[in-house]
Amino acid sequence: PEPNSTVSLRLLPMLWPPFKTALDADIPLPTEALRALGVFLDASTYLKQVRLRDASLSDIANAAVPSAPPNAPIRSLPLCRFLIQTSLRLSPSLGSGWVPLLLFLQRLSLSLDLASVSQQARPSDKKAYADWTQSLRRKVAGGGEGGELEELRCGVALLWSETKSMSDGALCDLLEGMSFATKESFRAELEGSEHHPLDDTVKSVSFLVASTLDIAHFNMHRSSVWLEGVVKHLRLVAESSNTEVRDLGVKSLSGLVSDSFAEAHHGLIALKPSDREVKGAPLRETKRRLLSAYGLMYDSDFKDAKLGVLQSLKATLKALAAELDDGYPIVLELLKRIADEGDADMLPHAFPCLDQLCEQDVIRKVPAHALTLLSGCCTNFAKQESDPTVSQKAAQTMGVIIEYVLLNKKAIAHDFSGEGGEGGEEEVEGIWVSLLETIGSLATEKRHQVRETAIPSLFGALERGGETFGDAGILHTARDVLLPVLQRLQTGLASELSLLLQSLAPTSPSHGTRGGRRLEATNPQIEGWRASLTEAFRGCLKALFTVRVLGLSGQREGEEVFRGFLGAFSNCLLGGGDKVALSVTLSMKDAVCERLVEKKLPSSVWTGMWEATDAAVAEACTRRTISPQALWDLVKTVSSTMPPARKAGLLQPTIVVCLIRLVDRLVTAGSPEHGASGPTKFQTAALNELRSIAGSFGSISEGDEECLWQAYLYVLLSHLPGDVTHHPWSCQLDPPLQEGRVFHRGLVRAISEAVSSSFSQAPEGVRAKEAEGVVGVLLVALCSPQLREGGAWGPVAEAVVKVACSGFPLIRQLGGGDSEARPWNMLTMGL
Repeated sequence: PEPNSTVSLRLLPMLWPPFKTALDADIPLPTEALRALGVFLDASTYLKQVRLRDASLSDIANAAVPSAPPNAPIRSLPLCRFLIQTSLRLSPSLGSGWVPLLLFLQRLSLSLDLASVSQQARPSDKKAYADWTQSLRRKVAGGGEGGELEELRCGVALLWSETKSMSDGALCDLLEGMSFATKESFRAELEGSEHHPLDDTVKSVSFLVASTLDIAHFNMHRSSVWLEGVVKHLRLVAESSNTEVRDLGVKSLSGLVSDSFAEAHHGLIALKPSDREVKGAPLRETKRRLLSAYGLMYDSDFKDAKLGVLQSLKATLKALAAELDDGYPIVLELLKRIADEGDADMLPHAFPCLDQLCEQDVIRKVPAHALTLLSGCCTNFAKQESDPTVSQKAAQTMGVIIEYVLLNKKAIAHDFSGEGGEGGEEEVEGIWVSLLETIGSLATEKRHQVRETAIPSLFGALERGGETFGDAGILHTARDVLLPVLQRLQTGLASELSLLLQSLAPTSPSHGTRGGRRLEATNPQIEGWRASLTEAFRGCLKALFTVRVLGLSGQREGEEVFRGFLGAFSNCLLGGGDKVALSVTLSMKDAVCERLVEKKLPSSVWTGMWEATDAAVAEACTRRTISPQALWDLVKTVSSTMPPARKAGLLQPTIVVCLIRLVDRLVTAGSPEHGASGPTKFQTAALNELRSIAGSFGSISEGDEECLWQAYLYVLLSHLPGDVTHHPWSCQLDPPLQEGRVFHRGLVRAISEAVSSSFSQAPEGVRAKEAEGVVGVLLVALCSPQLREGGAWGPVAEAVVKVACSGFPLIRQLGGGDSEARPWNMLTMGL
């Protein structure tokens, strides 16, 4: 009849009651009756009597395996075999009829363990598949060993394998039925938990999940059709209140992804090269959608499910990281979200997934456009504050990413430009600048454990990859990355020092300078900032400045960068404390000496270093932010650059004057207590160092030598009372008492002796020109009330005599009217 036949539609409902009566009475149906029942179901499907058919299937299923009580045994094997055969026959057009059939198979699985069907070897090629399905058909038809139960198992396996021939819509209906059956299992567990053992739920859901994976496997050629339905089903399973069921859902996702990737990869390899680009795009889309499933599964409300997703993702990446193609951004977005959430329980499991992507053989596969996302994701892990260990590891991984980009700039540019294209350099430059700025921000993080990993990662990568930089790149990196790093570290240190000072009450015994320094030395935060600043400064010198920027300092941009670097150097001397000041000075000395020996140091760099040191030390001494011991060590360090500078021909008078002033700071910084009998050890050492410097003046040109002697003598005389530059000297012979300044007898004696001994070693021309001025200053000092009260006038008087006897007889060489008589008249008047 035609499908719209009125007679058929009226007749069909009348045929079902006799079958139902027999099934309700548990009367075994003979073969002819089963055949007639099959015709009835076929007709119901053909005539689209869906309600009648589905109700009939439900009644037949209950007669085969009762739905109540739970875990009821098989009542009728013939009916079970009949239902499986009906499913095979009507599978293309069952639609909603899958629900009663799947519920039946679910109950049947409790007796037959149908989930194990999915564990058998799945054929991979067409011939093997044909042989396998043929074998299943023989067993289903009763032609194999194992009896009726084996026939049922084989029937189920054949049922899922036959889904290959289903239409797309029919396949989606089947997957919808799987999800519905799973929900029914959960409902049954909730409504009758005392009568529904948890183990039954696990078994029934395991069968449905295994069946879903079988269907996916047999339909890999059209993954876009089933992917959404399968993932929806697994997500549903992962939301179960049963821990074991949730774990099953998560693990099944991992298996699905692995199988799908393997199938996609092998399928693509089997294609001709000309077809790969055409068919490769759908396969890459499949990979993206599969990887997106991890994000959906991670949205579970259960923490164990989240952990399971991450463990599954880690296993997937370990096996398939090199085959993700366009799926990298999807994985990275998920990991970035986890880092942003900052869940301390998830972070240790999520970061290994990111670390897996940064392994040497994997990171080469990451698309160029995903490198920025990769670094951003790594940065988020480093900056989260829930797990310090993860932050530290992430900072280290950032170094790996930077090094890869620096060493593979050409390959990445080629990736941007495409096959046979040109360009891509600008994109690569943007990536590595972004990477450097990112790790630069980590190098100044407030947590020391992050900084101590990020700083070596930054400078280690630059040291190994810096040769790939052009001049513009090196200057850009120095100006926009490295200098800000130093500045932020100095700001961080200053902030901690400020907090420490605020915490010290004025009445506290440790409020003084010495007590404050003791507290600084025991404060781990301050020591951490100092260590980071020292290491960053050394890294700047080693990685970039000594090699490239110093050599480019003649250019305008290079000069700007170098001045900024000298500013950072000065700030370290001024506000970093003794350790930082000495450490950065040692680093600068080593770098400068190396360049001096190689004769690759521009004079502007050499002069700039001295000027910056002089200015910073002067302010540090004024503010008392540096101890005499540190100042002495700093002076010795800086002065050790003089011999190589002399060999390189860079020993300029201005630099020697800077050194004289530096040493002289120590005379002021180490003032002895009032009434002390002699200078401090640092003052004595400084005076000896000044004499040593004066002994080297002979290696400088004659005109410059006179200027140096003049500077040297008047630096010494500045420590005596009176104004060295004031003229006429006679105005100071009766000066008032200078309030607030004490001239210690021991220091005055040492200075007077240094003046007289040094003056006698000076060239005749210098003695002739400077004798009158030096004696005038000594006479002014001799008349000072401070010296008279302190009893220090004796050494000064002796210096007056020695200088006059050494220098006055030479004045006649200068010529002029009263040039010889004037100094003797001055001496007589003063005495």
